[in-house]
Amino acid sequence: LQAVRGIPGVEAPATIQTRFVLNEFMQSPFEIEGMPAEAGVQQLVNIRHTTPEILKVLRMRLLAGRGIEATDGATQPFVTVVSRSFAKRWFGAESPVGKRMRRVTTAGPQPWMEIVGVVDDIVDTGVGVDNPSAFYVNYMQQNTATARPTIVVRARGSQGALAPALRRAIWSVDPKQTIDSIRSLEELLLRSAAQPRFAALVAVLFAVSALILVVSGIYAVTLYAVVRRTKEFGVRAALGASPFDLVRSAMERSMRPVAIGAIVGAIAGVPAGRGMGQALRDGLTVNDTPLLLPTVIALLAVAAVAAFVPARRALAIPP
Repeated sequence: LQAVRGIPGVEAPATIQTRFVLNEFMQSPFEIEGMPAEAGVQQLVNIRHTTPEILKVLRMRLLAGRGIEATDGATQPFVTVVSRSFAKRWFGAESPVGKRMRRVTTAGPQPWMEIVGVVDDIVDTGVGVDNPSAFYVNYMQQNTATARPTIVVRARGSQGALAPALRRAIWSVDPKQTIDSIRSLEELLLRSAAQPRFAALVAVLFAVSALILVVSGIYAVTLYAVVRRTKEFGVRAALGASPFDLVRSAMERSMRPVAIGAIVGAIAGVPAGRGMGQALRDGLTVNDTPLLLPTVIALLAVAAVAAFVPARRALAIPP
């Protein structure tokens, strides 16, 4: 970290136990002092081994207490910082700062850690993955062989110019150290969004196909219904009906069922949209109003055109 900090343009470096890829979880069993787990039940939560500047690098908002500091060394009492979701799940409205928790490993219970702070949730396991509950421990106080660190750097300048300098800084400390990859958070974000984006694209294609089928069906049925009334229009015209009256009659009769169906569909779409909102992760809502209104207008417009065109042609036929 000292070597990386010396690179021009680097504002702050830190390490964290995550690679920011989709569905890659690092979890640990734990227990809270005074809140023992039920017999045979293993409580799991995301664990992140970090270094003190992680809050600055990832711009994690501190909600209560303090973050992990450089003075929290191996000879000092163990501390931890928990996420907002963790605090809400296990402590409710009560502040967790000052409480104690510990990890429970195969080697037995580990030393107690004092909860010194609460940070806002971050999503570091991919877009759309609803699993922000986590606790953060100082890498210099405790770590495991599987807790391989990812160096995260907040810096100015382009990634292309920074990557060679990062490699040189790491190899200046350990020439044999392998580097898995150097990626920007934006690139990792796009990669993790590839799967949900593909699913969304498939859903959009099905939705567009459904809309095309509905529009085509309404147009064809309405057109056929009006064409069948061609002789009726001729009789009405022979009895003195004006062109305006004939077109209005065709439009009213054709658009009435379409309007009723569109209204019923829009009303039924409201609870369906709420159900979709509940299926999505916390913090996202579904508001169908901006979509329902133009959809209804489009269906009515298609019905109007399908009714007007044959009615207008029928008026050109001599009664």
